Amino acid sequence: MLIAPDNHLGLMALLFAIVGVCCWAERFAWASRASAPVLVILLALVLSNLGLIPREAPSYGFVSEYFVMAAIPLLLFKADLRLIVAETGRLLFAFLLAAGGTVLGVFVAFFLVPVGDVAPQAAAVITGGYTGGGMNFVAVSKVVGLDDPTRFAVVLGAEASVGLAYLMLLSAMPAFAWFARWDAASAPPPAPAAEPEPQAAADGPDLTHMGLALGLSLTVCAVGTGLAALAGQPRFAILAITVIAIALANLARRQMQALKGDFTLGMLLLYVFFGVFGAGVDLVSMLRQAPLLMLFAFVIIAAHALVAFGLGRLFGFSARELAIASNACVLGPPTAAALAARSGWHELVTPGILCGIFGYLIGNFLGAGVFELLR
Repeated sequence: MLIAPDNHLGLMALLFAIVGVCCWAERFAWASRASAPVLVILLALVLSNLGLIPREAPSYGFVSEYFVMAAIPLLLFKADLRLIVAETGRLLFAFLLAAGGTVLGVFVAFFLVPVGDVAPQAAAVITGGYTGGGMNFVAVSKVVGLDDPTRFAVVLGAEASVGLAYLMLLSAMPAFAWFARWDAASAPPPAPAAEPEPQAAADGPDLTHMGLALGLSLTVCAVGTGLAALAGQPRFAILAITVIAIALANLARRQMQALKGDFTLGMLLLYVFFGVFGAGVDLVSMLRQAPLLMLFAFVIIAAHALVAFGLGRLFGFSARELAIASNACVLGPPTAAALAARSGWHELVTPGILCGIFGYLIGNFLGAGVFELLR
């Protein structure tokens, strides 16, 4: 074995190096299609299954416990509800319709696809992932106890692969004749180009801000964990942390918007966590469980699309509005903004980003609620 389980510094160095290499690789087309989180998991998985790094180690436990917890407030400090409501307009209603389609799909998949005793947990984490993003997927996995690395990786792999296929479909849709006819008949009047993404503008390599953001994030985690323990519900600490972070984002809006580097720092911590779970995967077991879970995720996406585009058309939404709302719901703010910009729908760039951020707000609660109903 190249690095022993008790070599904490060596393992942490490797995990951060894996993240750096995979983020660098995203500049290439083949890697950007897979996305850095998936590459991080795959690289760590290969190293552990070749016996070069351990599947279990004390440092892995530290990352799983504390890195994830600290990442959540960092990713939510820009979640300003007033800005979301003011600037998304009717797209927010389209987003809520799409999120409803995800939840409906989860219940349909739960009863149609026999994935075994992991079904309630898979339903919960995919609900979080397909209404928010990777952060919600990971946070909900902590709430519902999806702690086994192999099961986590299988569910994440199914969610990511089906989500990638759906992204490719959404990207191709503007070229379809039926989409163009529908959009031409229902598109809203052209609007001026949107302002740059608020989140991206707020981030930057500022050590003062990043230090303050991390300190504030850890304070939120300490308070949220303490409140959950006092309430006798320690497993809901993630939800308490989410509520406190959202409250800070809205009660101290100006100060939170001024922070730089918080979102980037949160993503770094989350990516290291993906490396830990990749390292803990048993490849043989994962391949044996993957097909059914991919079908599970496919049923959810199919139901989501039917509700989003079917009911959305009945409610009078344009084709472009529904495409961006669906993208923001399933795949998050960055891809929604990219699709809008690439398609020339400049008026939907900022609303798409803000709808995706709103998904970060509700994903944890929807996932936990689904688990409580299905377990």
